[in-house]
Amino acid sequence: MNNNTQNKIGEKPEGMTAVPQKKKKGQNPVIRIFKFIGVVFLCVIEEIAVFFGKLFKKVKASSPSLKVGAVAVALTAVCLALLIALTMMVSGKDDDGKADCTIGAEKHVMANSEQSTIPAEPETKPAPNTNAAPDTEAAPDTEAAPDSDAAPDTEVAPDTEADPGSDEAPEEESDIRGLPTGRYAVTLDFYSKDDIRCVTVERTVGELLSILEIYLSDTDILRCEADTVINADTVIYVDEISYGTDSVATEIAYETEYYDVQTVPRGSEVTGRRGTLGSSVVEYSVTYVNGVETERVQTAEYISTYPVSAVVYRGVGGYVDSHSFSYYIDCNSTMYYSGGITASGLPADENVVAVDPNVIPLGTRLYIPGIGVRIAADTGGAIKGNIIDICFDRDNPMAAGYGRRDIRVYILD
Repeated sequence: MNNNTQNKIGEKPEGMTAVPQKKKKGQNPVIRIFKFIGVVFLCVIEEIAVFFGKLFKKVKASSPSLKVGAVAVALTAVCLALLIALTMMVSGKDDDGKADCTIGAEKHVMANSEQSTIPAEPETKPAPNTNAAPDTEAAPDTEAAPDSDAAPDTEVAPDTEADPGSDEAPEEESDIRGLPTGRYAVTLDFYSKDDIRCVTVERTVGELLSILEIYLSDTDILRCEADTVINADTVIYVDEISYGTDSVATEIAYETEYYDVQTVPRGSEVTGRRGTLGSSVVEYSVTYVNGVETERVQTAEYISTYPVSAVVYRGVGGYVDSHSFSYYIDCNSTMYYSGGITASGLPADENVVAVDPNVIPLGTRLYIPGIGVRIAADTGGAIKGNIIDICFDRDNPMAAGYGRRDIRVYILD
């Protein structure tokens, strides 16, 4: 350091504001008296302690009640002594502590003033091809701010570099977002998790996830590529992918089968069997992104229920022994002798038969091979269903031994 800049002992440093020293006030007389009384009381307590020490020896063999009383008195005396000593300490601290604090503060101000008034030595740069160091130029002296107790700020001369060993990091520049230049606000937006917000420098999305120790599972998908460079504030979306299956059932229509028969009245149709719908199933593998279906691939197709065809009989009629008939009925037949009046009012003779009106309506003309044309005109209590009772005269040779026979009866048009 140059001698020109070194302060002489006893002189006030240039550019430093002196802090006036406060005079230490004298102690309060009341406090002095209180301290004196405390000292006297401590001596008395000491004598009492000696006395009780001797007393404990004497009452060692005495009754327990005396021992308890002696201990209580001794403890009371000790507590009073501690209370007085504590009071003295507090009063002394209250009187002297303020001066100590003030002195410490003054020393702190002085230290700051000395540091601020001593000019810093500029760096010396060696001249080319010379061994001697050039003259150093001192930084301009700093002036103390008027009417200020604090030391003035020092200005750094132009082209002065910051000390690399300094504890304070250089302040980073900020942009209008409030973030340091070259740093970007990033939000990781997960579909089914809480968002993660961070600030990062320029790097790829994959590098950021690795630094944050975020490991994506098989069900997580980045909307952007992992090598995408983050060079601005951005939102990185992480979608959730899930898989499922779906089955779609489709009805299969049944077919209708038609059969021309002579057991159904000519021109009419009778359903012999009702049709039943079938069912086919198509299974799909479905991909969902954030709960929304994005892809569907067929994996299987099969028939779960086969349809059953309907059967319909259509009457076509026909001819038998030159007689045109609408349809025929296979019946079980019996005989009865003629005579009397039928249920329809016709005479009971070989022109009539008895039938069940629910099967063959009364008045229907029918043809029985080997017997001829008859009219359904009569009924009977035993004639139910496909049973007919044929009326014969007593002298007809077919009546004898007729019994019960199965015959085919043709219903004529």
